Amino acid sequence: MNDTLKRFESCLTGDFDNSAQIAAQQAAGKVTHPAARHVSRNVNGRVDHLPADPGGFFVLEESYYTQNGRTNAMPHLFFFSSDAPGRVKLDSYDLPKDLPRAELVNDNPALRFDYRGLSRSGTFTPLVYQEDERGVFYGRCVSRFSADTTLTLEEWIGPEVLLVTEILEKAGRVLVGVPSPIEYRRITK
Repeated sequence: MNDTLKRFESCLTGDFDNSAQIAAQQAAGKVTHPAARHVSRNVNGRVDHLPADPGGFFVLEESYYTQNGRTNAMPHLFFFSSDAPGRVKLDSYDLPKDLPRAELVNDNPALRFDYRGLSRSGTFTPLVYQEDERGVFYGRCVSRFSADTTLTLEEWIGPEVLLVTEILEKAGRVLVGVPSPIEYRRITK
């Protein structure tokens, strides 16, 4: 793994939440974001038949969003690679259909993926991050899920903070998301 990927992995993996953001919004009297938590781990060691040098690393990202007393769990499998210093590409992979969603958690010791059965998402537009002089990686992409449905993803990945804006729109109407980012702060490495 090259130095850019090592720095990126160090920033991206760990446990994060936005409790500080929610507390500040509550103190101001207006909560605009869901309570959110990310659990992200490098899972290359759980991918059977992975090439000796895959050119990057897989991450299982567990995202939990709680709003109005209801929690929505969303696991994602991402592959990160780098083709130039300071540049990282995110490819989204389809989750294996034979794995129950409840088992797609990093704490599941039996969780395994078969590289031969993994496939890149056909609807997610790869996101390319560029590292700045502060060591923060920034990227933005727009994925078109159908003729009138898009997902805009914008992220700033730093050593202690992840800023993430996700906006899902259908026919120009926002279904999910707010224009300002969720501010995830590191809980554990």
